[in-house]
This record gives sequence, C-alpha cells and structure tokens, in this order.
Amino acid sequence: MLSTIRRFSTTGSALDHARTIINPSNYVLRRASPQSKACLVLSTQSMINSVIEQVSQLHQEDPSIQVAVAAVDSMVGSRRHGVSELWLDEPISVREHELLIDEDADKPLRESDGINVVSARSNWKLTSARLGLSFNDKVNVDVSLTNTLFSTGHSSTLFVVEEGQKYSGQVLKNVRIALKTKDSKIINSTDKWTALGDENEKPLIITKSIGNLVKQINNGSASAYLQDNEKLMSIGSKDTEVYVKLYKKDAEIGEEKKAQRFQVIAGGGGWGAKASTLVISPEAEIQEGDRLEFFMLTPTDKFSGPSKDDLKEASRESGNDIAAFECSYEQETYEGEGKYTESKVIEGIFGGGSESGFKVGNVQHGSAGERVDIQL
Repeated sequence: MLSTIRRFSTTGSALDHARTIINPSNYVLRRASPQSKACLVLSTQSMINSVIEQVSQLHQEDPSIQVAVAAVDSMVGSRRHGVSELWLDEPISVREHELLIDEDADKPLRESDGINVVSARSNWKLTSARLGLSFNDKVNVDVSLTNTLFSTGHSSTLFVVEEGQKYSGQVLKNVRIALKTKDSKIINSTDKWTALGDENEKPLIITKSIGNLVKQINNGSASAYLQDNEKLMSIGSKDTEVYVKLYKKDAEIGEEKKAQRFQVIAGGGGWGAKASTLVISPEAEIQEGDRLEFFMLTPTDKFSGPSKDDLKEASRESGNDIAAFECSYEQETYEGEGKYTESKVIEGIFGGGSESGFKVGNVQHGSAGERVDIQL
C-alpha cells in the first residue's frame, strides 16, 4: 500500500508530495491529497503501460486533474523498474509542445506468407524526444526519453492529460512544462570523474581554437596534454572517456567559476595539421583565452553501476523534497536479476535518469553516474 501522508514544502511553493517507487507491485496512481491539482509521472519502460492505465482511470474519476507522463530509462540509482510521482497543489503550464510523428506508424503491417520472416514495422533506435521542466526562471531541466517501441508501439512515450486542451492525450515528442516551485534551487551535483591534473598544475589556457576544436593549450599541442598524462595512459583502455570543464574568459562577475561540461570526442596523434587537435562536443563554443580542466571516467566507474548509497533519501538531509536527475548506467542485466528486487517507496524524491543524459540550463550531463539534486 502506497503512502498517502501529505508533506508540505517549507518554501511556500506549489509542491504537494514527491515519491519514487522502486519495483512496485500492484501499482496505483492515487492523489497525494484532496488539494492535488496536477501530477508529473516518470516511468520506466517496464511500467509505462500500467501507468497509462492508471492515468486513464484517474482522469475518468476526476477530469480536472492535470497529469503529465514520460517514459525514461531508469529511476534514481539507475533502477530499471519503477515509477516516480510529483504531486502539485497548483496547476502546471504547458509552454510548448511538439507532436510525435513516428515514421511508418500508419502503414499496415506486412502479412507473413508462411515462409519469409516479417520484420517489425519500425526499427528500434535512440530517440531525440525530451521532457523539459521549468521549476522557475533559474532552474530548467531537459531529460532525454527512452525508446518504448516494444512497450507502447511508439518510439517514445510522452503525453499530457488536461481537460479542454487539443494536445490532451496526444503522444508528444517534446514538451516543456512550467511548475510553480519558485524557490527551487540546485543543492547538489555529483559525477564519477577523476581529475587528470593536480593542484600544482599551471592553468590550462586555450591559445588556439576553431569552433569546437582545441588546437593549442598554453601555446603547445592540445592533444599532447592527454598523451603525456600518466593517470590517463596508465589505464590503457579504450573504454575510458575524457571530459573537460570549460571556464569562459568573458564570463560575467559571479559566473566565472561556473563550468560548462563537455566530452572530448576525438584526439590527435600522428602527423599532419590535426595531429595536435582535440575535438570537444559539437555544442561547445570555444574561444581563445578560455580555461580548461581535464577529467576521465574510468571503465570501473563507467560500468560498475550504482551502489546502495545512490538510493539514500537525500531529501532527509536537505529538509525538503528534491527532484533528482541522473545519467543512467548502461543496462547489462534485467532489474529482476539484480540484488535490488524488493519493492521500496522512497518518500521525498522525484526524478529519473536516461542513458543519453540530461541538461540543467545549458550544462549537459552525459557521463554515467552524473546526478543533480534540486530542492523543491
């Protein structure tokens, strides 16, 4: 039986109650309180059809309740079987939306001739669908969605049920929802990165660059920094990923310490004009004079997966409910085959994860294990 205890936010926002259910049994979507006016639901692929049924039943009982649903890769802690709910006592606002148009969705299925195998109508692929959440003017999150082709028949599953709106019940590709949690703020950000530099290292200043290409650092070869780095080279694994924190030279006062986070997607070596170049994520806008810090995500940290500590109730520490978003670890086994099989309700936490990562503002979080906690 799910808890129906009402939790009030101490910040005076629209928050009603947040909870995440890992490995739910007999899942029921139930109003957190009589004052609940809206609900956000994140669901793993394994639970999405149950969630859809529950939303339909709830809407029939009370059409005035707004419900937004999105299917993601995981719950907090990379758990692959669960549901997360955020109940609000103020309405949500859909600021923008885009309908999902699946290729071949309206074409009839081929029939078998009894000899040849009939292929699926659509192929599984990574989806570009996203759920955008604006907690307030300063905290905006975009979460990549999971492919639900084998669960719902759509490449992604995202919809809003809202009486009187044309988009109500339609399958959407993208949506941005504004909440009224005006006092929300980021309270914690963690990752599994290992710094490649040390405290005695000179600042790494970009002295030559074009677009997202770093050609020189401190007037020397950019790629040489990685090639000569003992921490990186001692691992000797192609599964090691390299990341950078970029500090803009022209940042406004108070913003100069805020880093943009990008991945190094290609490096130099050998001979030729590109031998000394490092290629950063395409969205990076690099200028000469910007400062870099290098990090690595080791194979151990990339594939080891979450520990039990990743499921700690962080809201208890902050004194408030939180929204937690993370870059999920790659799935290597089914959830039922793991050691976290019993049902668990985590009060005070809403959120989920995606293997494709998420963005907070303009900062991309795309390495396994990255997580951001937002006070609600």
